[in-house]
Amino acid sequence: MDYSVRRRGEFMKLRAQGLVMSVSLVSVLLVILIWTAIAHNKGNSSQSNPQQPTSSRLAPTSSGPFKYLPEGATIADQSRDVVFADIDGDGQKEQIIFYSLVKSRSDRKAGVLVLKRSGGDYVRVWEKVYDDSGGFGPPTGVYDPGRSDKLQIFSYRTIGASCPGVLDIFENRGGKIEQVSTPWSQKGGCQVAEVNDLNGNGTNQLVIKSKDSGVLTTDIYVWNGQNYVERDTDYSQFYTSELGQLFQDIHAKRALPVSARVALSRQAARIYVLQRRYTEAIQLLDAVLPMIDDPNFTQPNSTIAEDASSKQKEKMSAWFEVEKNEAKSAIHRLLSDTLKSAGDVQRARKELMEAQTLQSLASDEKAKMQP
Repeated sequence: MDYSVRRRGEFMKLRAQGLVMSVSLVSVLLVILIWTAIAHNKGNSSQSNPQQPTSSRLAPTSSGPFKYLPEGATIADQSRDVVFADIDGDGQKEQIIFYSLVKSRSDRKAGVLVLKRSGGDYVRVWEKVYDDSGGFGPPTGVYDPGRSDKLQIFSYRTIGASCPGVLDIFENRGGKIEQVSTPWSQKGGCQVAEVNDLNGNGTNQLVIKSKDSGVLTTDIYVWNGQNYVERDTDYSQFYTSELGQLFQDIHAKRALPVSARVALSRQAARIYVLQRRYTEAIQLLDAVLPMIDDPNFTQPNSTIAEDASSKQKEKMSAWFEVEKNEAKSAIHRLLSDTLKSAGDVQRARKELMEAQTLQSLASDEKAKMQP
């Protein structure tokens, strides 16, 4: 009996130890599972909510090429705004840096710096600083426009809402980096610029859009080895969508200023002529002439204040007649040019005479208004 009791006691002890070990194993497994779940959830959390990229505006360091930048200068995107290219054609790549220096809204600068490696350091080759901009935008960079290994620096500095930007181009000439004279810079003003291979032949074209009396005018330029020359006719097929928008704007029943009405018509007629669609150009211009006299379509370039005196309103009304005659003169002149391109010389001459008559009438009216 004592033996049986002792055996039963030993059995119960072993059973208890087994239970303790089981509980311990379960606890360990639970801990492992919990930590695994936490790690898994943490991983999922980082995947579903990726870390936001840090600001691309990186302050230059005080060592290496960045030490040549002005104090406080920043680089918007080093992968885009720090370029290694052989500008002078000596077989050694220079470092071209586009940087910004903005202290306040009224004190901002943008600069282009070219450095050349010299031993373990750099030497300053050239720098251009603008005080009307706080940075650069596309198509800023270095390009080979003629596929001749003669590189050019495209500096497109952003200005503001009313002026999207200004494009300057520089290249090495006789050992010095100089600005390239371009047709759009000679006109002055602001531009929207784009570098694109329009016809897929491996050579980029330069698309420049500028405003004429509030209307965006597009020109396409190519580099001929010496200058940028306009080649709108060669790429006339790329104007179709722009022409469609112009056509809608011209025929939309809303009152436009006289100058805008003429500018829209001039750009539309220009594209029609580029595409050799002379008949459509003539039809459009013929339709515009009565619009100029229709108050539903055309209004003065300057608005009349509600509290203006009767004399002021009378003067403004007389001036509006001058503007309309000048606008109709411009449309008749466009008709003359279009008809000449189409080969209708006789009617072209007639339209030119009408344009001259209207312009003379406008000049006489102006003279009468002089005090």
